[in-house]
Amino acid sequence: MGAEEIEKYGDFFHLSTLLRPHFQTILYFFVLTSTLINAVTFTLLRFVRGRLRSTSAAQQLTASERDALKSWMERYRVCEETIRILARQNAQCDKVIFTSLCMHQIHGVSQRHAAISMSITSIKRNIIEILDAARTVIGNIIGHECAACVQTFSAVGQDKKEGVVSTIARDSVSSTHRPNTVVGHKVKDNDTHIRIFIEGEELVVVEDIKKEMSERGFRTTSRGWRSLYNSVMVAAIPPIDPYNVSTDTVATLCIDSKNGGLQSPICHHFVKELTWRLSVLLYQLDALQRDLEKLSVNGLVE
Repeated sequence: MGAEEIEKYGDFFHLSTLLRPHFQTILYFFVLTSTLINAVTFTLLRFVRGRLRSTSAAQQLTASERDALKSWMERYRVCEETIRILARQNAQCDKVIFTSLCMHQIHGVSQRHAAISMSITSIKRNIIEILDAARTVIGNIIGHECAACVQTFSAVGQDKKEGVVSTIARDSVSSTHRPNTVVGHKVKDNDTHIRIFIEGEELVVVEDIKKEMSERGFRTTSRGWRSLYNSVMVAAIPPIDPYNVSTDTVATLCIDSKNGGLQSPICHHFVKELTWRLSVLLYQLDALQRDLEKLSVNGLVE
């Protein structure tokens, strides 16, 4: 061993020389510590299992309670699988978008145009997949069917109350009998829109529209709601503004149901998670559509 290596490893050799007489003691210490940890863990497990057995023995479930628990577990498994599928769908969409961004200034105009168009199609499909997941998961949480859609706000002049809200996407089930909005609903004529787009609330839930309408004069211009739903939850989709010009809400995720149940905190947490994903997709959709317009006009994208 050369002088440089001796100098390099000198401290290590010195330390090992000092610890060598105590090596057996150190080894015993680690073994003892590991044994104690295992013993404590085993004791805790036995205690928990014993408590569970005693609780189970002391509180025998009735037939109806067992059926309710079984139903809940089945619905939980459906929700779990739905979220797993949605995660894969989100990843597939992100892959398409990433590929499109990486093709920037690499291929010709026609290839770039095709890549952007494919990304836009993928984003629109992913939005519907998210709405399908919302319908499935929330429907299982509340125990009956619901519908989901995305609505966007368009300003008309300087007064936000004169703006209109339009439905741009629905879940694949409700879209078969509920068309997207051709003429938007005015904000000033809809109480939920006022609370979200004007007053800045993040989440609005109306459990019984008929009751709210009769007792508090609740207003809505939605057509056919009496036959379609009586409960609604509207969640603001957080805006992404790279220039920090505005943080005003410009889109919402809406869930409606005939039988209520949308006050559930679990529903609120799940919807909040979905709004962040939708926020990213709507931002990407807008950016890619602008790129496509520039490409079509100028033959390039900045």
